[in-house]
Amino acid sequence: MPNLLHSACLILEQISIVNQLGVEVAHLFTGELAAGEHEFHWEPTGGLPDGMYECLVRMNGRVEKSAVVLMR
Repeated sequence: MPNLLHSACLILEQISIVNQLGVEVAHLFTGELAAGEHEFHWEPTGGLPDGMYECLVRMNGRVEKSAVVLMR
């Protein structure tokens, strides 16, 4: 019998940064997290140019996007 309380409190997430062409340039997290607020930091590497990127958060079968501007 599944533990419904346990499955309701944990969500599977994947958090990544993609460029304007949709190509992943950074992978921040994959795994399960307890429900609530969480914070992740992106330290751009590999000579990425300044510009617009998107942060994709995949959870519970949904994808949420947030615009990110990289300026150094």
